[in-house]
Amino acid sequence: EIGNLIIGKDALRQPIARSILGLLVTSPTIVSGAGSGVMIGGQRANYTNLTIDGIPTTNNIYGGQSGGMTSDQSYESIAQIKITDSNGSAETPGFVSLITTTKGGTNDLHGSVFYLTDNSAFNAVPFLQPPQNKLKGPELQWYGLSVGGPVWIPKLYNGRNKTFFFVTWEHRTFPLAAGNAQTFNTNLPTANFLTGNFSS
Repeated sequence: EIGNLIIGKDALRQPIARSILGLLVTSPTIVSGAGSGVMIGGQRANYTNLTIDGIPTTNNIYGGQSGGMTSDQSYESIAQIKITDSNGSAETPGFVSLITTTKGGTNDLHGSVFYLTDNSAFNAVPFLQPPQNKLKGPELQWYGLSVGGPVWIPKLYNGRNKTFFFVTWEHRTFPLAAGNAQTFNTNLPTANFLTGNFSS
């Protein structure tokens, strides 16, 4: 079996927009984009097996790769991502596989909090665009948390070494998508131009 293994802690260190499918392009055998989906090991995207904890997330109704659940999987929940390029075992159908495994709770209560923003107020004005057309404010606000540990109900149940939980919650907003219009200048032909007089 030939492939790659990405641990959750390593995934969080990558300078990408918290996307599992975006993280894949850091692997040398993966190509993504140009409307072709994610291609692993030179195979077509249709032949990629996407799973979360062993449950397929590929849409096989039309013979194509969907993977919406995989691409939107909470980044905080990733324990590891396993990529199989070739010679996969019988337990992974398809030519190549992308297998994500989620975290589980432990005997210690632990958690994390994150906040991510893409604020165009910090960006330069796009090339060939007037300064007044620059978007102002956050285009994306993404925040969430995760918490895990033993199940413990006072005076009823102590789940240490037996029962655990792990929960993640995320929220994404796109503030500029609603009501933030852009103004563009368009040059229209003059009356002389329309009559064939191009001197003015």
